Amino acid sequence: MLKSFTLRLVIFTLPVLTVLGMLWGALFVSGDLRSPLRLIATHLQQPKLLYAIPDLALLDYKSVALPLVAPDVVAMGSSRVLQLRQAMFTNATFYNLGIANGNMFYANYYVDQMNERGDYPAVILLGVDLDWFHRIDFGGAHYKSGQRIGTWKHTLTFADLLNQTRLLTANLLEGKVTYDDLLSRDASRFGDDYLRIGTQTLLRGDGFRSDGSYYYYTVTRSADFSEPLYDLEDVRSGNDSRFNPATQADPRALEQFAQLVTALKALPQVTVIAFSPPYAPQLYDQMEASGEYTYFDEVRRTVRGYEDERFWYFDFSSGDFADLRNVHYIDAFHGSELVYTLMLQEMAKQVPALANMTDVDWLQAQLDQRPPHPYVVFDPVPLAES
Repeated sequence: MLKSFTLRLVIFTLPVLTVLGMLWGALFVSGDLRSPLRLIATHLQQPKLLYAIPDLALLDYKSVALPLVAPDVVAMGSSRVLQLRQAMFTNATFYNLGIANGNMFYANYYVDQMNERGDYPAVILLGVDLDWFHRIDFGGAHYKSGQRIGTWKHTLTFADLLNQTRLLTANLLEGKVTYDDLLSRDASRFGDDYLRIGTQTLLRGDGFRSDGSYYYYTVTRSADFSEPLYDLEDVRSGNDSRFNPATQADPRALEQFAQLVTALKALPQVTVIAFSPPYAPQLYDQMEASGEYTYFDEVRRTVRGYEDERFWYFDFSSGDFADLRNVHYIDAFHGSELVYTLMLQEMAKQVPALANMTDVDWLQAQLDQRPPHPYVVFDPVPLAES
């Protein structure tokens, strides 16, 4: 009887173990089971890399990677700084510390980490989102020096494995990715030569580059580049707090920003270039015409009040660049690589410390010979969707 039970148990568990073995093998080959430290080591060795980070705080990942890269220039801020990339800098090493939904709280954290290690870049590009100063977006939390706010893990847990197995199984069953896709290292189906690590990157094509910037592969490969039309009321109706109107900036946010500026100005021999990222031009015009976003002007006056020889401020919020339209923006809130190349060029023309890091004439040459694509400057245009 015991033999019969054992045989039945084997017959039942063998198919399950086989399936799990195939799933875990795919996760291992695709890179999802790499430890965070191994992933960092891979990205330092492979410049043409796109990665996704499952169940790991990107904040701490980038914090650990920062001293290993030892960049001359860093960008800090929200997802709206993630189009700044190494390819734009001819005379410097660059790393992007941008985080989706990043704010001045996180910027304070990075400054703390720099002081703790005693390693500093020469230039910090600080994206200052105007909506950071809205009472709803700010939220009221103040950063305290030495505060640990990430969830860094040096090893993946069994819970991570189960979660990744669940996500992978769902994607396979829904036909979003094939098993061959996960096992293949061939990037030809994406129309580029990036090495992709992680099932989410292999699924969508999107991911973080080894310099910390983000590649919007999915929207970049789209064949439809008709001019998008944005309506402020429609955007507001989507409950997107980034577009909430206000007449005054939140005093707590202004206080938090003052704390950040004090910390930045205390960094030895570091030039800080703050900038307000652009909105899509049509939407920004509607926001201005409404008269309901007067807190923007208060924020601008406040930031300009901190300017000196090592703290600069540029306001690009209107998205007012010659010959650029809504189509040159990823969406109403995010400019494309083209937009950020123009922004960097403008800042480098005026800030000597940044002019030492990149060649504005070379940037202009790249702009002049860029592909016929509303987003792209430095990469080949990926295959369009059929």
